Amino acid sequence: MNLSVCMIVKNEELILQKCLDSIKSVADEIIITDTGSTDKTVEIAKKYTDKIYYLKWNESFADAYEFTRKKATLPYAGRWDADFLLRGDGAEKLLELKKRNFDNADVISFTWNIAFGDNNTPINSIHRWFIYKRDKFHFESDIHADIFPNNPSESIITKDYPSIEVDHLKDKEKKAFRYSQTLEIVKKILKKDPLNKRILLAYGEELLFQRDFVQSIEVFLQFLKYEENDTEKRIYALENLLFCYLSLHKKDDLKILLDKYYDNYASQPRFLLAYADMTVLFDIQKAEKLYLKYLLRPVNPNETIYLFDYERHLIHPHLALGQIYMQLNKFSEALKHLNFVIHNTRLKKRQISAMILIDKINHLKK
Repeated sequence: MNLSVCMIVKNEELILQKCLDSIKSVADEIIITDTGSTDKTVEIAKKYTDKIYYLKWNESFADAYEFTRKKATLPYAGRWDADFLLRGDGAEKLLELKKRNFDNADVISFTWNIAFGDNNTPINSIHRWFIYKRDKFHFESDIHADIFPNNPSESIITKDYPSIEVDHLKDKEKKAFRYSQTLEIVKKILKKDPLNKRILLAYGEELLFQRDFVQSIEVFLQFLKYEENDTEKRIYALENLLFCYLSLHKKDDLKILLDKYYDNYASQPRFLLAYADMTVLFDIQKAEKLYLKYLLRPVNPNETIYLFDYERHLIHPHLALGQIYMQLNKFSEALKHLNFVIHNTRLKKRQISAMILIDKINHLKK
């Protein structure tokens, strides 16, 4: 016995049973902390475990996660949410990993699917940690389920198993509530610590989720001003700024911003794609070269800590090139990229877009 599955819950009656059914075969004990449910959440939880505890919510995820971690008794803890679901044969693979004592890793990551296309096919995912050695870490972040080593000078062994996939099945109403909840917590933290770079990045994200693009731009620019050392975080902020500026139709401001960082980050796939998306608004022939260069080394889901968007990072460049080549009357090249989209996209609407462009090309060729 070596794995405690630890959960904090509140009003999860619609999905909790499905969640626990997916993980119960792997868990040696299940620890559930309820933070104020008024539905049948606790009643459902009692079918799976007698280790149910109660904690008054104080707007700190760290306190709730720490409370739950300390109730566990086994060497490894699994941080789990009621809307997490092991995909496919994930339970079998996780059981095999557990038999190997998790390869003695301190932190174990899986693929976390957070958005889905047609036929429930994952399109947005990141690699995130789910299991950790319980006595080597603690929680201290009020907004994220981030663990921190008890001994910062001790080396940490992290291992990633991307073939084990976890689906995040949060519905739109619950997601909107969580965004609003997190936004309020972030605001309170920034009042006390306005230069907290990590919280600034989270604040920009939450404002973006709320579609407050003007304020989001201000926060991400502030983050870029203070964060100078972490390339991946800075490029992630620039990606978000791309979306904000495009949503506000501020292409000239976007060009000024991305031109400023081109020399430093042109070799980074995420930045190169963002730069191509900006350039296509001004110079389609230059954009063609940028998209082709990007496709030689696109964003690799195994090499990034941030969101991997299958449609954006692998399909969108081909659709963009299809449109560019159609405008340049290079119809054979356009058809090559558009057919790639049709056969590889996971979104029917994108497939339809490619088919419409092919119809236009066929009409132009007559």
